[in-house]
Amino acid sequence: MSEEILSGVEKKMDAVRESTAERFNTIRTGRASMEMLDGVQVDCYDTAMAINQVANITIPEARMLEIRVWDPKVVPAVEKAIVASDLGINPSTDGSVIRLKIPPLNEERREEMVKKLHVMQEEGRVALRNIRRDANEEVKSMTKDKKLTEDERDRLLDKVQEMTNQEIEGLDKAVGEKEQEIRAI
Repeated sequence: MSEEILSGVEKKMDAVRESTAERFNTIRTGRASMEMLDGVQVDCYDTAMAINQVANITIPEARMLEIRVWDPKVVPAVEKAIVASDLGINPSTDGSVIRLKIPPLNEERREEMVKKLHVMQEEGRVALRNIRRDANEEVKSMTKDKKLTEDERDRLLDKVQEMTNQEIEGLDKAVGEKEQEIRAI
């Protein structure tokens, strides 16, 4: 019974770690990265689609993304989606190829990106703490229902806290690395 709780907590925390890491990848660092376009949705064919579902994305240079749209009719929709996103990059179109030249970040924009990163970090921490709270409530409820002894309860509460601390440390480390990447000139 206790292993089921720990297994559930681990799965939920892994999901939080992965989703937070994906969100970190959407932050622009001054270098081209395909993950920058992950949140961009293109309105075409009467539905919203991810950009990688309508085009090939390549990185021909360190500061450029090249988007080769499969259907030329969709190019204006892709351009519109890029402009509407919060990337702050203007697309340059040549037929069915859209180029995004990534400008170097100025100091003000770097600070904005770092603030955005810290907001994402705090959201990740809150999600981890919510998982801990739910697990602790479940453990206490099981103890109250006499399904766990007090020793088992204490061991489980300690283990859940330990798992939470490890995940938060990992999150903080990832934020530190991403912040260095953003601040690098």
